[in-house]
Amino acid sequence: MVQPVNEYMIQFPADWDGECGEMEDAPEATFMEMACDQIATYHEDLRFDISTDGACYKIIRTWYVMNWCAYDGISAPIEVPNDARGVKISHEDYDAFGYYTYKQIIRVKDETAPVISYDGPFEFCSTNRFCTIVEGQYSIYPT
Repeated sequence: MVQPVNEYMIQFPADWDGECGEMEDAPEATFMEMACDQIATYHEDLRFDISTDGACYKIIRTWYVMNWCAYDGISAPIEVPNDARGVKISHEDYDAFGYYTYKQIIRVKDETAPVISYDGPFEFCSTNRFCTIVEGQYSIYPT
């Protein structure tokens, strides 16, 4: 009987803290196939808009990694424990089971103050239907 050879390495990503607009910088799961392996990755995000650790919002990103050459097609995935620095596993871990999940924590903060520019004076129409040039100082308050 011919036995398949599974030899692979999976790197689950570290947790990530960043600014709004930088989500594309969050690390992703990577893998290396070194034998007869067909590895696929997928993730789902669960967003929480309230956080107690100073973040604007927090995402729990669940990674699904499957080696189609090793997975039996019916068993539940093995949940790899989170480590803030990321986790590396290989075919030697978990008896080359072939289907894993991992939860990555992503915290998004907004610590950049808004920038408002004004080139004044500006023209506007008043209620008396006359358009005039207005100069002066205006206060703008964030809402």
